[in-house]
Amino acid sequence: MYFESGSYEIVGVFSDDGLSGTDTSRPGFKRITDCIISREVNCMIVKSLARGFRNLADQQKYLEEFIPINGARFICTGTPFIDTYRDPRSAGGLEIPIRGMFNEQFAATTSEEIRKTFKMKRERGEFIGAFAPYGYKKDPENKNRLIVDENAAEIVRCIFKWFIGGMSKRGIAQKLNLQGEPNPEAYKKKQGLKYQNPNSRKNDGLWSACTVSRILQNEVYVGTMVQGRNRVISYKVHKQVAVPENEWFRVTDTHEAIIDRETFDKAQALHRRDTRTAPEKSEVYLFSGLIRCADCQKAMNPSSQSDYFYCKLRRVGL
Repeated sequence: MYFESGSYEIVGVFSDDGLSGTDTSRPGFKRITDCIISREVNCMIVKSLARGFRNLADQQKYLEEFIPINGARFICTGTPFIDTYRDPRSAGGLEIPIRGMFNEQFAATTSEEIRKTFKMKRERGEFIGAFAPYGYKKDPENKNRLIVDENAAEIVRCIFKWFIGGMSKRGIAQKLNLQGEPNPEAYKKKQGLKYQNPNSRKNDGLWSACTVSRILQNEVYVGTMVQGRNRVISYKVHKQVAVPENEWFRVTDTHEAIIDRETFDKAQALHRRDTRTAPEKSEVYLFSGLIRCADCQKAMNPSSQSDYFYCKLRRVGL
């Protein structure tokens, strides 16, 4: 590889350890492409094509379109050797797409083997997530087994107790916030875990009714492992799609329960009532979700001015 003396500067090392080369949205790769667009970097060096791309379509797009349009230089130090500055034709040879096809096929085969392994683990009730659900932590001696995290588990018990006692989900969230309890994501980070999700930037560390609702509906708290709720479309398209409930992997008694089954079932029955509370209230109305209109079968609303319930649809003349 040839450089004129003193003519280059190393801007940085961009890496994505543990992330698939089939995804060009991975942080390190995205960072270097952003630098190329902003002209902070004008040369991209990889030790092999597989380190940059494991998707033939992406490889061709970046080598034949992105690099030339942005006036950058691409160097591959492995086989085949590529240097788009010294030999512009080196990125267009027949060997390049052939190598790209082999790299993509390797990614496809690897993905299939990983999927099979994950399927077997799920069927056995082994936990395969990166982070344990709130209230649990991974067993230090077995990363596929959950053990109770007593600090967070106590909050889970309180959530179920308060909900069954008549407190609304929003009221529970408000109470936890007043007590200064960090929400599940903030709690994980407080424990030193490098937890991230697509909405992390928007997370303010506060509890919400939605977070409380997810906890109340999660069977993991009765000792049942439920996995496979979502899956990626393919090894090249990493977007996740929801999986029908009858295809989930559900295995009972895989770990210690935090909530007993009777309490959990009571919470599900209350949740199905689909109750609401007024903005200034923290408790659910006694008959909320139980009284329904004889004509339209919709839940009736309590009057704020007197002790009676009314049908919202009929009130507006529908």
